[in-house]
Amino acid sequence: MSKAGFERHDVAIGRKALLVAPGLSAADMRVGGAILDHFNKKTGQCDPSIARLAALLGIDEKTVRRATNELCAQGLFQKSSHGGKSFRAEYRPQWSKFREIIGDWDSRMRCIDEPERADEDRAKMSADPGRKCPVTPGENVRQTHVSNPCNKPISLPDTSKSSGDQAETPVPEQPLHGLGRSVKAAPDRINYEARERAATAGSSRHKAAFETASSRIYEAIRRMPDRGEAVMAWLDEPTVNDAIRVEMKRRGAGLGFIVDAMRQARLNWHAEAANARAH
Repeated sequence: MSKAGFERHDVAIGRKALLVAPGLSAADMRVGGAILDHFNKKTGQCDPSIARLAALLGIDEKTVRRATNELCAQGLFQKSSHGGKSFRAEYRPQWSKFREIIGDWDSRMRCIDEPERADEDRAKMSADPGRKCPVTPGENVRQTHVSNPCNKPISLPDTSKSSGDQAETPVPEQPLHGLGRSVKAAPDRINYEARERAATAGSSRHKAAFETASSRIYEAIRRMPDRGEAVMAWLDEPTVNDAIRVEMKRRGAGLGFIVDAMRQARLNWHAEAANARAH
């Protein structure tokens, strides 16, 4: 047992050195750390058995023996056997070697700069806080706000591409009734179709068609500005179920049905407001 060369913070230095030392496997680092935890700072005793190290780390004894041999070969420990049935060995940490490794590491930390990357390899990211990173490495993306950054009314989608013969939908000049930004948006996928599924539980084909049409409508709504949050807040169960039935008859018509319903709601609201002012 020896405390030769031991200084106050050497155990902490040794643990760090095991992490940055070249050529050590994960098992080597774990075994080395376990050995250092058995070092008695007062007496210098450090003699955990192979069986104890294996049990503590949850690995087999052969792996522990290979790790201790590698640690000694790297000059991090010296080992001498006690003999006997316990197969204990005394480990003498080489504190000067640990300090040398950390000194070299600190020197490299000060001198080595981060490698420069070519401009074309960098994703051109704005300072906008809406989206924090590209979806895939190297992808150049446009960042967007989570919520609408202005008070303009939402834009109704152009359904002419998906529904064929439908006319282009104009953008409303005034906010739709119930679509103000103060309205809390509903979840992305409200289970409006629960009753419809219960009514058609005996028809697996009808159920599959209903769910497919529902998914297409919700996906189209999520492609709207602000992921269609205001539209989701306005929708009610009857409108959604009617739109799904329309979508089942003709692909892409469900979103057009919702747009028409929203437009009609807006007209009704203006009519009610005009009547209230007249009286």
